[in-house]
Amino acid sequence: TGGTTKIIGNKMFIYFDGNHQHLIKQIREGIAKICLEGMMYGGNIQEVLQNAVLLNLPDWYTEGLASYVGESWSTELDNKLRDGILSGKYKKFNRLSGADAKFAGQSVWYYISQNYGASAIPNILYLTRVNRSMESGFSFVLGKPLRQILNDWYQFYFDLYNKDSAGKSNPADSDIIPLK
Repeated sequence: TGGTTKIIGNKMFIYFDGNHQHLIKQIREGIAKICLEGMMYGGNIQEVLQNAVLLNLPDWYTEGLASYVGESWSTELDNKLRDGILSGKYKKFNRLSGADAKFAGQSVWYYISQNYGASAIPNILYLTRVNRSMESGFSFVLGKPLRQILNDWYQFYFDLYNKDSAGKSNPADSDIIPLK
């Protein structure tokens, strides 16, 4: 289908829309997905079947991580997150699906890298794979349960964006000269 990267096994099919930046992003995301699936689920069919039953990762985790690797954080992404946080769109994190889950997951991985260090991400992945539990990967590496980390993520951005929007004034108000 046009516009999406399709991955089958360790092969990646990319849609080129004429924009080289989109192409680079798709290649980086695709390679990240292939590496992540290989690391989490194994290389041969027996490991894949065994780990697929024991390890079920949500879209925000896998797609968000691939998106985090594929595209560095930018002002456009920050503005998109601001709109989602201030509108309450990301309040019910576990109910997100599709593109919303992917984007929210990307912002969670960015939050982790900024607040806990970029080295925390491979450690989370490794412990998730070893323990076959996403929750234990987060709690061992970050020292907090996953639910608390997601709450911290939301509260951090909610406070940041509320502070930013509260500090802005209407430019027309500054032009008003008080009458004496």
